[in-house]
Amino acid sequence: MARSQSIQTKFFFFYFCINVFILVIFSVFFHVYFSDILIKREMKAFEDKLAFFEESTDNAIRMIDDVSVSVSTNRMVKERAEKYFNNPGDEGRTEFLELAEIFRTLNEPNNRVLEVYLYDFNGSAAGMGQVNRYYSYNPEYFSWMKPVNELSGVKYLSAPYESQLYSGSASVSHYYLSLYRLRYNLSGEPCGYSESVQNCRIIFKNIITRLKNRNDSLQVCVYNERGDLLYPYDSSGMTDPDIVRYADIAKNEKSVFSYYNADAKTEELVSSQKSLYSNWTYVCFQSKDEVLAPVNNFTRLIILITLSWIPVTFFIAWITSRTLATPIRKLVQKCRNMDLEKLGTPAGDVFDTSVRELDELNAAFVQMGQKLKSSMNNLILTRQQEVRSRSLALQSQINPHFYYNTLSSIIILAENERPKDVIKLCTNLSSIMRYITDGSSLTVPIAEELEYITEYLYCMKVRYQSSLNYEITVDPEVYSLAIPKLIIQPLVENALKYGTNCDPPWSVSISSEITDTEFRIFVKDTGPGFTPESLEKINSGIAAVCSQEKMVELSINGLGILNVYSRWKIYCGLSPCFFECRNREDTQGAVVMIGGVIAAVEQKGV
Repeated sequence: MARSQSIQTKFFFFYFCINVFILVIFSVFFHVYFSDILIKREMKAFEDKLAFFEESTDNAIRMIDDVSVSVSTNRMVKERAEKYFNNPGDEGRTEFLELAEIFRTLNEPNNRVLEVYLYDFNGSAAGMGQVNRYYSYNPEYFSWMKPVNELSGVKYLSAPYESQLYSGSASVSHYYLSLYRLRYNLSGEPCGYSESVQNCRIIFKNIITRLKNRNDSLQVCVYNERGDLLYPYDSSGMTDPDIVRYADIAKNEKSVFSYYNADAKTEELVSSQKSLYSNWTYVCFQSKDEVLAPVNNFTRLIILITLSWIPVTFFIAWITSRTLATPIRKLVQKCRNMDLEKLGTPAGDVFDTSVRELDELNAAFVQMGQKLKSSMNNLILTRQQEVRSRSLALQSQINPHFYYNTLSSIIILAENERPKDVIKLCTNLSSIMRYITDGSSLTVPIAEELEYITEYLYCMKVRYQSSLNYEITVDPEVYSLAIPKLIIQPLVENALKYGTNCDPPWSVSISSEITDTEFRIFVKDTGPGFTPESLEKINSGIAAVCSQEKMVELSINGLGILNVYSRWKIYCGLSPCFFECRNREDTQGAVVMIGGVIAAVEQKGV
């Protein structure tokens, strides 16, 4: 047999462990909950940044595209270009200068592009803008001509390229991006190409500025539909594996996700977004550890506080358990010193434990002794006394059952740090316990039982808050009818116990039906209802009680419907008693009905 432990030891370990458990759960919950919030907030920020980057770069591309369209469709440009390309070089200098002037006008205001180049199909080209020049070119040198021909006038954007041509210095180079499209003559036939050039620093100006003003590891990549890296245009801070990795991510259909960077051995938060105008994909990524740094720092602080609080919890648990165990030991010693001569005498029964529940338990113990003494003096019992003692035995099983359940509710409220509710609940509990432990009468009016049930449901309402609703609509005509004490309460408790095995909100209702000769009280819930196995077990138990005509043997944890039926059957005696368990037909839930003959109940109440 396992060695038993004292209540002080058990309570000490329970209280200590539950406090440590709460602190640990709180720390884990805080870390998980706020980590999720931070990640969602950062992901939303990623999406906002990408939307801003997309809009700003698309606007820059639109400005380049507008100039390209104007140059390609302007009639004066077409006329001067046709004249110039018929006499390229120095022979067409006048037409070239006129083209440059027209371009300067089209490029206003604020010089929307850096340079514009016009090409014909015969190897002649003219550049206008920051550097005006005309020259010959080899068509095989330019790889962009083939895709531009295939697009038939639709814009074609190049990847960034480095050049010293537009910097004004042979020793300084910058990165540029060109927009190409097919050019048509006055007859609507293809006659060459146009190229609009812009500095990458201007196109990606907002991205550069935003990232420069940040002190974290946030990075942004931009890819075109061909998988070319557009930003960072000089590949700064990007290794070849990084370029390939984020190019693959840019093809991912997910907009926001978590990604493990095997090279850096870190998890990153990644967001991607594709522009419908430019077909560019923007990828934003940042180390997850950096995003979660505030939560991780605070979590470490919580852990430190938890470790510091454990010794305090240990001491409080020891003091609390000792405060509870000492009066119990005194009560045990008092029970051991009791003998038949002292049984039922008030002398020596004064006992102050400083714990209200234990004082009430002591009072109940003294009262039990007095009743036991009276029982020993009555050697001959009548049938009525036999029924009374059997009913008392069943009721005595209910008392501790409700006692332990209510204590559990108080513990839960205390754990949730709700002192006002604890005070109110303890006040109600005292009233309820007085009702339970009052053994002066085994029968009470239905009104008194409903008043007790109302206090009980209030306690449960405090525990479950808005998740629980209850309603008592009993006809006042049955208020004066006498019933066994605590005959309806177990049905309500049973409805709460099993009616909450589903998602809230939960509802419990108590109603009645009355005729000239009979009454019935219904307890309904909105839970999952009785299972077929439960109904079969209950009906079998009721049949056994009816056939044996004796009280069922039940422990404290065995209280329930059979207990109520047994007491009700004993109370009704030879008079008909009504009792039914079933599932509700109108909605989900269970119904338990108890009732009887009005005349028989009134007679017993006299």
